[in-house]
Amino acid sequence: MGAHSEEVIDVYSAIKADRRPEINPNYTIDAVIARLEGVLVRECEKGGTAANIKSAMDRAIQQIQAETGASRNRAQEAVSRATKKLRDKFEERSGEEP
Repeated sequence: MGAHSEEVIDVYSAIKADRRPEINPNYTIDAVIARLEGVLVRECEKGGTAANIKSAMDRAIQQIQAETGASRNRAQEAVSRATKKLRDKFEERSGEEP
């Protein structure tokens, strides 16, 4: 519903590129919340205790983090490369004579 609303009101029109990167539908906010909600409902239906519910939710969150770890690592590497390039550029300029 959230994604649909954003599309209807054209939230990202100011920053739209010609081509948007594809988003895995399994990892949208709506999909992640639905997945966690499913875990909560199943545990409650089993009559789980608060500790059991917390443990099941923790496992589900860890699973999601493990599944998305490669993307996170690629993003961190991209930021590291950009930071290094900027540092190199500033160091070059600070070494230049006016």
